Amino acid sequence: VFKGCVSKSFCDATTSIPNIGSVSCCEGNLCNGAKSVTQSFLFLCCSLLSFILLH
Repeated sequence: VFKGCVSKSFCDATTSIPNIGSVSCCEGNLCNGAKSVTQSFLFLCCSLLSFILLH
């Protein structure tokens, strides 16, 4: 199983590409496990706060 980003043309042309098994393409912000900016920012703030308090 592979996950990753490809162009829309690849998703549209998978029926004509040989040696490729089943392919499913998805859409949206959480497609293929992408994280939101809010989650990353919250983690960064908590890490910085912990560093300041424990230093």
